[in-house]
Amino acid sequence: MGFASNNLRASREERIIVPFIASMLMLQKNQQANQLQTFLGFFFRGSGCSKRAVRMLSSACLSVSYDSTSDTLQRLTKVALENVCKQVLEKPWMLVYDNINFANRKENQRKDNRDTFESGTTATIIMDEHLGDIPSRIYNQTRPQIWEFLPANHHKKGMHRFHISDDLQRYSDEYAQHAVQMRKMDVLKATKSIAIPLPTMKIDQSSTAGNIEVIGTVFMRMLKLQKPWFEGRSVIIGGDLLTVARVVSAQQWRITDVTRFDRLEWAIPVMQLFHLQMNLAATIFKTHYGSSSTGGSKRMVQRIMGMSF
Repeated sequence: MGFASNNLRASREERIIVPFIASMLMLQKNQQANQLQTFLGFFFRGSGCSKRAVRMLSSACLSVSYDSTSDTLQRLTKVALENVCKQVLEKPWMLVYDNINFANRKENQRKDNRDTFESGTTATIIMDEHLGDIPSRIYNQTRPQIWEFLPANHHKKGMHRFHISDDLQRYSDEYAQHAVQMRKMDVLKATKSIAIPLPTMKIDQSSTAGNIEVIGTVFMRMLKLQKPWFEGRSVIIGGDLLTVARVVSAQQWRITDVTRFDRLEWAIPVMQLFHLQMNLAATIFKTHYGSSSTGGSKRMVQRIMGMSF
């Protein structure tokens, strides 16, 4: 550096060569300790950057290569699955899974380059201490009766008073001070659960055979549980109404199998709250709106009065 500043024939200047050498040292240091670039690579992958964009950013030393992020993700997934396999043996848990669909659009349509639609399955393990209170057999062979879904008389009276009081408050402020609170039934205590996502499976779970494959993949391949582990245990399998129906069908298919695992007696299909609310909302809408041929329905009144909503 001193020689360059004293040599009059040299074209290098001190204000140029010093930052240049510093940049070379920083580049060498970044290649050896690339934690920042690794985090940025994960961020770019998670943000939906294409493979070509990640490679361009890697060439600019702003990110690690696309293959490096893929290898790191595979190693992290392997370590995470090993930890999950240990935890499911010690803590109570349940499995929730649902389908996931990808629509691959092609800009230039050709015979060998068309739009594709891929169906997969995502699964999540939820761990909670309250899940350990499930008995090994909870099935009841008797059909449910309508009176089992009706509230008790004291709750029904309180519900009627609440709705009448709410309607009166809309028309007069005098009833505001006489508001009636809705009676609460079996208030659940909110507790923190642990959710562990599992790798996405390229399995179409819309069929009964697909659900059987999903259950076998999760319990046998990912969690590596042995068949004797299911003796005397039950596991809740959550999902939408289709998942519950397919699991019940799978249990009917395998009712004559030998082991408890193969008969799926340990599986307790339960529809999750979000899907239950959707079904209830659709049921209420169809019941009140009805059809044009149902007497007293809103749809018939709309047709008679010539109104449109």
